[in-house]
Amino acid sequence: MPKKKGTRKKPANKSTNKGSSRSNVSSRPLSPKGQKVPSGPVSDTRRALEVKSTGPLFFLRKLPIWLVGLFALAFFLLGVLLPYNWAGVFLLLLAAVLVWLQMLSWPAIGTAAKVLRVSVTVVVVAVGLGKLFGAF
Repeated sequence: MPKKKGTRKKPANKSTNKGSSRSNVSSRPLSPKGQKVPSGPVSDTRRALEVKSTGPLFFLRKLPIWLVGLFALAFFLLGVLLPYNWAGVFLLLLAAVLVWLQMLSWPAIGTAAKVLRVSVTVVVVAVGLGKLFGAF
């Protein structure tokens, strides 16, 4: 049966929602300017981190992006708004996830992005430790 001109078969696993930020991820550039993925030698430690991170990353990839953001926001708000000292643990857990993601993306991001990500993580750790030790 000949194909009709101008029609395409839609892939089964792709979302038809054009507003979705995760649809057609492979054809999207990494940033407006594009980013270069490093091609140099990789240490054994880095390779082990990447291998051990594939399971959690696949799990996060399956979740809707808004849900991941909602969990991060919930941990931040719980850590900041709960009136107990132990609430700082929520912020430290959030900082641990941020550090893990930073370690994975570090070779592929520019200097400005590195500075911003480290700054945010330092603030989250500082507030978490301050809350944990009763400064806030």
